[in-house]
Amino acid sequence: MKSRLPWIALVIASIGLGGCREEERAPPVPLTVLASASLEEFAIEVGQAFEQSANVTVQVVTGGTHELAAQLRSGAPADLFLATGLETMDALEAEGLVVAATRWNGVGNRLVVLGREEVDYPAVRFVDAANLGFQRLVVPDPNQDPAGAYARRWLSSVGGRGGSLWNELADRIETVDNIHRVTEAINADPSTAGVVFVTDIAEVSHGKVLFRSPDLGIRYSFALVAGDRPPEAQGLLDFIEGPSGIDLLQMNGFLVEAY
Repeated sequence: MKSRLPWIALVIASIGLGGCREEERAPPVPLTVLASASLEEFAIEVGQAFEQSANVTVQVVTGGTHELAAQLRSGAPADLFLATGLETMDALEAEGLVVAATRWNGVGNRLVVLGREEVDYPAVRFVDAANLGFQRLVVPDPNQDPAGAYARRWLSSVGGRGGSLWNELADRIETVDNIHRVTEAINADPSTAGVVFVTDIAEVSHGKVLFRSPDLGIRYSFALVAGDRPPEAQGLLDFIEGPSGIDLLQMNGFLVEAY
């Protein structure tokens, strides 16, 4: 009778090799992305998409751009920073906290004044927006969030009592930490209006656009955080700037410049 030992040895060897392959499979590389509040949904979606094409896990941390920059300055772990506005990223670049050569400033957005669908607002020009009847106009803090700085610039660009619409509405303007707090305020109170990005309209149930801004030059800046970053971090940034990332940006309502 033929010996079965060679066959058994082959099976054992195969099992052993399979086990080695499992043991040799590297664990996923963890990546952390700091993303300004208005980019939250996009950042989560693009992170999930990248996880399908690379051996990574992507954690997204969101907040106001100034708040996230402060975290970065204090040494918070991060691989990518997706910021609203160019000024904060300019400062971080000057401080050596982001890699200048990786910056991409090709994404834009626009602002709207958003109210509630069930409110019967009178038809007025933007310069007369104070006559709409809202009790509060909620905006991100211009001194803490670039979205708020853009909102102040827009409302200050048209005349009104006190020299500008911003001044005329001063007693009704309420500032909050970031865009998410604005949409929360509008959702909570029909007598409240707010200034948000076009990409945040969907966060308000039964929202109604009252005014749209012209092109205020609102830009985002994406960059690799300085330091010893895994190659996958650059891979994620490349993915964001590539066809899949651009598709997701446009699906979320962002404007993307050809480059």
